[in-house]
Amino acid sequence: MDSRALISMLFFSLLSTGFSTEVKAHGDTSAAFGQNASFFCYLSNPAGVSQVTWQKLRKNGVVDDLATYSTRFGKNEMKPNVKFLEALLNSTSIIVNNVSTADEGCYFCTFHVYPSGSVRKETCLTVHGISNVSTKLILSNKETPQAGDVVSCSVTGKPAPKVTWSRPDWQANESVVSNEDGTATVSINWTLSTEDLEDKYVDCVIGSRLERIYFSNNTDTDRHHLVVAGVLPILVIVVLLALFIVYRHVAKRQKGKYVTRDT
Repeated sequence: MDSRALISMLFFSLLSTGFSTEVKAHGDTSAAFGQNASFFCYLSNPAGVSQVTWQKLRKNGVVDDLATYSTRFGKNEMKPNVKFLEALLNSTSIIVNNVSTADEGCYFCTFHVYPSGSVRKETCLTVHGISNVSTKLILSNKETPQAGDVVSCSVTGKPAPKVTWSRPDWQANESVVSNEDGTATVSINWTLSTEDLEDKYVDCVIGSRLERIYFSNNTDTDRHHLVVAGVLPILVIVVLLALFIVYRHVAKRQKGKYVTRDT
């Protein structure tokens, strides 16, 4: 921990000493990438409270202002993914939407009390899971796959994700890169053989998640043909049914005309 982070933590600690027992706080301490995290604070004695403030202390010691509420100015939400769930002078809560590693840290709720000072409490959040998956087929010939082409699967997450191929005979050539945000990117590659090309695809296995890589650039066209082949018979039936209904309607009208003429 650098000096800036240590000073920030001591600052919040000193401000909270002797007062934090008046504040009750709870919330999410762990969340997966893309999920939402919520934090709640309640002050047992709201007398003299003029404003409520939410801040986040990052691991590097930087303090982010997130949201404030006062009876005079109302709600002020300073981050696009942070919203108030409740904004009162004695009870407050926020939600952090679509969390990422940038949202990790300790969330402080502060009740500004006159004339005694400020009281606060914190809840610390860690973010985990898969943040990004990238798969590709690297062709030496832009038109058709052939032996010697490479399939690649790259996964970023925290902690470092376990990545394998769905084919047990494929031994993953793995590389791991540590990123500045605390995540790790794990990449595996495989060079296709003639026998591999007999299959149409391979799956990149990330825990219980599968990401499919096709060995052909014509996959989208093939899917389109399958969709057309499945929908076309239905369209034919609908058209024939419509024609039959029109025919019956016209026949009834013609029959009605003949009956009228006879009478």
